[in-house]
Amino acid sequence: MSSPFPSAEQSPYGPEHSGPSASPSHQPMVTGGPVAAGIRWAWSAFTRNLAAFLVPALVYGVIMIVAVIAFVIVSVVVAMSAPSSGGMSGAGAEPPAFSVGSLLISVLMAVVAALWISGILHAGTAVLAGRRPTIKEGFLGNGTTIAVSFVVALLSAVLNQLGQGVSFLFYLPAIVVSVLLYFATVEAARGAGFGEAISSSARLVGKNVGTVVVTMLLAVAICLTLILPILAVVVIPVLQLLVLGVHQRVTGNALVEPASV
Repeated sequence: MSSPFPSAEQSPYGPEHSGPSASPSHQPMVTGGPVAAGIRWAWSAFTRNLAAFLVPALVYGVIMIVAVIAFVIVSVVVAMSAPSSGGMSGAGAEPPAFSVGSLLISVLMAVVAALWISGILHAGTAVLAGRRPTIKEGFLGNGTTIAVSFVVALLSAVLNQLGQGVSFLFYLPAIVVSVLLYFATVEAARGAGFGEAISSSARLVGKNVGTVVVTMLLAVAICLTLILPILAVVVIPVLQLLVLGVHQRVTGNALVEPASV
């Protein structure tokens, strides 16, 4: 079965990160440092292809909201229907912070997030290739991208929950995982295998620690300023496109201005 992504010869990235990729001569380049250029490219890519990014964002966002509401309702019903026991009052009666229920919802959220992110990167690679992505492309990427996105999302969620419910020391590996796997989904979207995407991301982060840290802090700052949760349908695609744009620059490839028509 053929991959929905272009081959190395066709890809805007070029084979094996061997150098700047060829770009259409009629399209201007996005210049500046990796972060600044990535921000400008990500915003242009998003605003010039609203349907391809917003429609999947709304669908996946609704699925996440429904899943959370269902989880809360089930949790309340179970708690209310559980038999009370006077002899079990105290610390021993408290449910564990890291429960089976929280793990299940984390898995479900990781699956939805993986599908969504794979679609964003699928559409994003089409923008890098100089064309307008379709809504269908924005919904789903290749299997490896989904798998890598799922692992990254689930690891981060589980480690953060362990940090909240067991020991704050779990926050340290959560940060390490987030940093080292920062480019893993992008590597998978451009055709790398599962293991290759993980190892390539770690190597690339090691060579660009400052850029990665600045980009991650920027993403955190943007997320903290969100007033309305609905804005996530804009913020998440733009942040994923930012990673794609930064990756394009730090691998030595040209970042072409997104097509406007």
